[in-house]
Amino acid sequence: MKSYKENWKKIYQGAKDAGKGDQILIENFGETLSGEYSTEELMEMAIADRVDGIIVQVSDEEAVSTQIDKAEEQNIPVITIRSDAPVSKRVSSVLYRLCKHGTSCSRYLRCRI
Repeated sequence: MKSYKENWKKIYQGAKDAGKGDQILIENFGETLSGEYSTEELMEMAIADRVDGIIVQVSDEEAVSTQIDKAEEQNIPVITIRSDAPVSKRVSSVLYRLCKHGTSCSRYLRCRI
């Protein structure tokens, strides 16, 4: 069974590849930051940076839901992967077929931007 990091790399690469054709930059937000940050903290930074969309795995439904709702209030669409926050304002959740998530998520965000 593949690790979370291996699966995430496939998702990220799929989104990045799909975005290239439309000149959309996909970045692994926080990857180059020094220090450890929670999902909620990374989302807070992404929202403050006014990114165009967020793809996130929910680690703590209550805390992440709060950040998802804040993002949606700023017109930043959020897609959850592998796990969900159904009571949040996320626009979609993708729970299966991890190797194709990146492309699917990128296409959806492109339509929302």
